[in-house]
Amino acid sequence: MYLFREAIKAESGFYEMLSPMLGNRAVADEVGIPLWVDDAKRYFVAECEAEFCGLLTLNRAIISDCYVMPKHRRNGILSSLLMAATLKRQRYRATCTTMSLGAFEKQGFLVTNTTVNFTMVEKKYA
Repeated sequence: MYLFREAIKAESGFYEMLSPMLGNRAVADEVGIPLWVDDAKRYFVAECEAEFCGLLTLNRAIISDCYVMPKHRRNGILSSLLMAATLKRQRYRATCTTMSLGAFEKQGFLVTNTTVNFTMVEKKYA
């Protein structure tokens, strides 16, 4: 069973929990950029049996740093993180990879632009 929660940088154990992602070259290669901690970001974390399994960050209405550990993929984790992060009815934007595009589209995001490596998506509430 997965636990989804919002984490903050000042929380005890924050860096230990995110250590599988932070500074991990394989993760940076897959995501396209290195992941870093920023005071302005809100962190939405998925855990399974006290083990980190996924992350999504939100800075105002920009979604970034989406990643799910390989052994936990295809279980709806990214979709659940997106639902938790987009509870406010506003406009959200994200740049995603081909691998994560489906999860964004399932949550109502529409493609606004594409490049060779990334797809820009947006979700607007009426």
